[in-house]
Amino acid sequence: MVIKIRILVTFLVLTCFFFAGTQVQANSWKSLKDWMTENIKGHFDPENFNNIFSEQLQEIDNSQYSLEIREFFKSTTTSTKSNIQNHQAEYIQQLTQAKTQLKQNTLDSYYEERRSKLDEELTHELEQYLAELLDENNKP
Repeated sequence: MVIKIRILVTFLVLTCFFFAGTQVQANSWKSLKDWMTENIKGHFDPENFNNIFSEQLQEIDNSQYSLEIREFFKSTTTSTKSNIQNHQAEYIQQLTQAKTQLKQNTLDSYYEERRSKLDEELTHELEQYLAELLDENNKP
């Protein structure tokens, strides 16, 4: 319960900081805009200054861009489909290889192989342990 309250209080504090920071940022952008406007006015003709930002934007022919976007989408989709198909083929090949290997290696051969490895490990560990024991007994 205490953890939930701490999380809630932390969230509220961070939210307050966020809103306070955005308010400060908004005020600084407004003063920056005013400062730039005052400095730019000296460099332009006052009559034309008001028209700088009020000019109509020129119409742009978007057909070329839409064609490029369609081509990009088509090539991306095609390459993604081929990547997925390649990945599927590789995965199926790996599964087939694993299946073949499992069919060739019966459970008995796996059991014997694992048993011999464990015997080797145990023998090695016992030899080390006995050698340490003999060293301790031979010390004066």
